[in-house]
Amino acid sequence: MDLSRHAGALDLQLAKLKLEPTTAAALLRSGPVLRPVQKERVAAFAHLMRANAWVLNGIPIIISATGRLLDGRHRLLAAVEAHSSFPTILASNVADDMIHLIDQHHRRSFAQVLEARGLANPRDVEQLLLTLLNYHDGSLGKRSSAQPWARMERVLHRNPQIAAIAAAPADPAAAALPDAIRLPLLFMGSRSNPPALARLLAAFADPGLHPDDAAGAMLRHAIAQHRQDRSANARATRHLAFALQALNAEQSNATPRRLVWSPGRPFPRLDFYPPLPGADWQAPGEEAAQPCPHDDADLTRCMMSVERVTPTRAAQFLQANRRHRPVILAYVEALASDMRAGSWTLNPQPICFGADGRLLNGQHRLLAIIQSGATIELPIIRGLPDAAFDTYDLQARQGSILPDLLPGFGDGALLASMANLLWRHECTPLGSRPLKASAAELRDVLAAHPRLADTRSFARRMMAHGRPSVLGYAAYVIIREDPLLGAAFLQRLDGSVAEGVAQPVARLRRKLLAMRRAGAPRETVLAAVLACWRGVRQRGTI
Repeated sequence: MDLSRHAGALDLQLAKLKLEPTTAAALLRSGPVLRPVQKERVAAFAHLMRANAWVLNGIPIIISATGRLLDGRHRLLAAVEAHSSFPTILASNVADDMIHLIDQHHRRSFAQVLEARGLANPRDVEQLLLTLLNYHDGSLGKRSSAQPWARMERVLHRNPQIAAIAAAPADPAAAALPDAIRLPLLFMGSRSNPPALARLLAAFADPGLHPDDAAGAMLRHAIAQHRQDRSANARATRHLAFALQALNAEQSNATPRRLVWSPGRPFPRLDFYPPLPGADWQAPGEEAAQPCPHDDADLTRCMMSVERVTPTRAAQFLQANRRHRPVILAYVEALASDMRAGSWTLNPQPICFGADGRLLNGQHRLLAIIQSGATIELPIIRGLPDAAFDTYDLQARQGSILPDLLPGFGDGALLASMANLLWRHECTPLGSRPLKASAAELRDVLAAHPRLADTRSFARRMMAHGRPSVLGYAAYVIIREDPLLGAAFLQRLDGSVAEGVAQPVARLRRKLLAMRRAGAPRETVLAAVLACWRGVRQRGTI
């Protein structure tokens, strides 16, 4: 084990090592599970470890000064599951409350990850992957289902025609189809029955040259009839269902009676469509991930330090930022705000450079240093393999910081949204209201307003009338201004007290329902609730 000690807030210790399964198991016992385990992520990591394809990317396993595991649970679980060691960095002697500032790096969409790699039409690729995987799982048309990036990456790797279809110019025969329908239909049809797909598209493109009951002509008519669906997602799903029904008819040389599908019904299954390669874990006979036998050399080559980074030094680092990801300006501003306010502390997540000197990870933090004019301490790791660049964005989002702030609290996402609204309205200068607080700012808001969580139940009861975060924050403001009268006002507003509901409150309930149906902006909803409340408060009675 190569150990480097550096002076920091708690004398941060960095070590590079090949972590064994027994060590991983011991570390997993070192603290409570604060966030739910994502099984798909563990399985993806274990698959790479078994194949000796794990890439050392410099993101450390983090242990607090009291021996508590703060970050790295999924990697450790994967090592135990795979019975495999893997190269990693271990950061220890970290402050326990650092968990709120870990994992601050911006979460991009999968499309932005693909864009950084130079893939053409990355948003189309992402949407096609989501549609194909939800179809594979049988969840298409039932619910919106996000997919783990590791799984999407695997399917994309096993099916290069996905990227090719998304990048190719639209076939004139299919050009009239929206991309959300055209791309999955082209992919699925080409794998089930290409001649039938060609006949379907020919009739769809020019129905006048085909009988009215041709599958393609009927598909065009059905899509035209259902364009009034209010939800774009529901419309695309319905039209894809029609397209698969029409393709089934074309494959069997049958005349479809009609094309009908509605949400809640079983989604049509395409005849002769084979299972999607990569959608399930490796089956017997499939190739394993390509081995990466140089992990020990990577450990030897990488060098670690903790350095004071000035704006000038940050600018020098950024000169090595080749093939960089898109910059998220709002995220840079959030980090710079922490740095200007002195809220940034020595964070064990490093700035990472490749063996050729290229900046692999950390551009937003470096840009924030320049924007804030601050000098901060950062761990720096040099000499990492170039393959590390593609691994940073494939880390699943860790989730809310709130479970650790409020042990046992089950509504972390809601409370985080309420805290963010409070921060925007009460902690930022007028005329300058960023959309989202940083992790450090959220922590400070919750520490200063411990009773904010008390209005969670009211927010949940009012879900039919508006966004819970908006109504929960409004309720907090109301209770804070007048606990007794405010409680009575909220009881009548949410229906807890049904008798003798005052006319202003009844009007507000109806107004909220109307705004909910119309999709009114959250600021408009908040203003309506507080205006009604302040009228009641001015009168002194409900």
